[in-house]
Amino acid sequence: MELRDYLKVLARRKWVVFWTTIITVVVVIIGSSQIPSSYQAVAKLRVLTATVGPANYLQYDIRYTVRLMNTYTEIATSGPVLDQVKERLGLDKKPDVAVGVVGETELLQIVATDHDPAKAQLIANTLAIILIDESAAYYEWAIAQTGVTSDAPTETMQVHPVSIFELAEKPESPASPNKLLFVLVSPVLGLVGGLGLAFVAENLDTRLHSTAQIATSVGLPVLGKIPGAGWRKRRGLLFFKHPYTDIFRQLRTQFLSAIQAEELRVVLVTSGGPGEGKSTVSANLAVSLAQAGRSVVLVDADLRRPAIHRRFRLPNERGLADVLVGEVALADAIQEDPFSGVPVITSGPPTFLAAELISSPRMAALLEDLKGRFDIVLVDTPALLAAADAAALAALADGVLLVVRCHRTRRQDLRATLEMLHHAGAHLLGVAITWAEKETSDRYYRHYRRTRRSIRALPHDQLRSMLAKPLGESSGPAPSSNGQGSAPRKDPLTEIKGIGPVLERALHECDIWTFADLAGQDPEALVRKLGPPVTLRRIHHDGWIEQARARAAGAAGPADTEGQADT
Repeated sequence: MELRDYLKVLARRKWVVFWTTIITVVVVIIGSSQIPSSYQAVAKLRVLTATVGPANYLQYDIRYTVRLMNTYTEIATSGPVLDQVKERLGLDKKPDVAVGVVGETELLQIVATDHDPAKAQLIANTLAIILIDESAAYYEWAIAQTGVTSDAPTETMQVHPVSIFELAEKPESPASPNKLLFVLVSPVLGLVGGLGLAFVAENLDTRLHSTAQIATSVGLPVLGKIPGAGWRKRRGLLFFKHPYTDIFRQLRTQFLSAIQAEELRVVLVTSGGPGEGKSTVSANLAVSLAQAGRSVVLVDADLRRPAIHRRFRLPNERGLADVLVGEVALADAIQEDPFSGVPVITSGPPTFLAAELISSPRMAALLEDLKGRFDIVLVDTPALLAAADAAALAALADGVLLVVRCHRTRRQDLRATLEMLHHAGAHLLGVAITWAEKETSDRYYRHYRRTRRSIRALPHDQLRSMLAKPLGESSGPAPSSNGQGSAPRKDPLTEIKGIGPVLERALHECDIWTFADLAGQDPEALVRKLGPPVTLRRIHHDGWIEQARARAAGAAGPADTEGQADT
C-alpha cells in the first residue's frame, strides 16, 4: 500500500478515529474526576557525618554515614515505627510514608501521603519526631553500656545526633492525580487508539470501497464511474443534471465501443444485490443513447420490485408481465417518455410468477421481436443474488453490464455474482461503478460549464433527425410562417416571462417565430422539441401559451381595424 492508500483508509474511517478520540477524552475526564485527590507533606532530618579519632584529630567517615542513613531509612519505614505513628495519631491503618536520602547531602526526606492535607502534615512531623526519639534512646543506651558520660565521649564512641532540619507544612494543592496532564495526554492516546481501530476495521471489512478494488476483484473493464453525491435527492433521471450528463456520455461511449465490436443487440443491466443503482444506470444509459440518435428500447424485467416507471414517471398499469401472459400486444405496451423520447416497456403490476414468466419461451420471442424493431435493447433485471430471474435472462441476452456499488458491495457477494453469471453462460461486457469517488475530470469540466449559457440550444427531435441524415446533407432553409422563402416575420419572444435569448434561439430552431406560432403549440410537444431545461411545469407556471395568445391577439387587433377602414 502507498501513502495515498493509507490516507484513503483514514478518510473512510475518519468517524472511527474521531469518536474513539472523543470517547477516550470523555472517559479520562470522568475517570480522573472520580479519583480522590492525594496530598503530600515533606519533612526533612539532618544526620551529622560520622567522625573517628581523638578530639584533637577528627576524621569524617563518609562510608559509615551512608550506611547509617540507609539504616534510618529502613527504620522509618519499618512496621514498629509505623505502628507508633498509627497509635499516636489514632489512624485506622498504617500511614503511607516514603523515606529517602537527598543526594549529596546529610538530609533524610520523609514524604507522607494522605487524602487529608492536615493529616499528611501530622504524619510527616510525627514520624520525624519518632526517629529523633529513637536516635536519642540509642545514644543514651550506648553511653550506659560504655560507662562514659555524655559530656566527655571517648574516641571509641561515635556521636551522630539527628535533628529536624525542616518541619512539614500543610500542602495547598494535591500531588495526584495530575488531571491537567491526563486531559492533555488523552487526545493523543485516543488518536493512536482510533488509528489502530481504523486499520483493524479496514482489515475486517469485506466491502469494496474504491474503483481500484472493484476492478481488481472483477477482472473486467470499467465502462463508467458514477459518483453518488446528491444521488438520493434526485429520484428521477440524472442525465440532465450536472455532472451526470457527461458521466453518462462517457458510459455511453464505452458501452457502444463494447457492443459494436461484437454486434451485440440485447444487453442485460444487473447487479449482485438490491440498491446498487442498476435501474438508475439503465434508465440514464437509455436516455444517453437516445440523445445520440440511437434506436433503443428499455425493458423493465424486474417483475417483483419495478423501478423504471418511477424513473420516467410513467404509468405501470400494463407492461411486460401482461405481454408475456398474452393480455396486451407488444406494440401497446411500449410507452414513449414525453421528456426524453425513450421507448419504455414497464414491468406491469408485480406478480408472484415472475420467474416462470421470465424463463418462458415467450420472453425469448419478445426479445427477438424487439431486436427487429430497435438497434439496442436494454433490459433492467432484479438483483442476481435476490432472484433467479436475472440468471435466466442472462442466457438470453447478448451481453451483460454489471453494476457494482462502492462502499456497499462485499467481496464475497461480488464473487458469487460472477460465478452465477459464468454458470449461466453470460457474456460480461464490463462494470459500471456507482457511488464512485470523484475524479479530477470534474474539476476540468468547470471550465467548460461556464460557457453553458452561451451554447446554442438544439431541440432533441431536430438533433435526432440531423444525426440520422447522411453527412453533407443539409436540412435546408427554415420555412417561414407565411409559407414563402423570404425571411419570416419575427416577434420579440423574450417579452414573454421565462423566455430569454437562449430559449428564443431554440424556438427559432423549431420554426417558432411569432407569438401566434407559440400560441398554437401543444405544451407536451413543445417540451419534446426544446428538451431540458424546459418542462411542462415551467411552461404552465410562467404561462407561455397564455402570454403568447394575449400578445398575438393584441398585435392582430390594430391590423384588423386598419383593414376594415381601408375597406
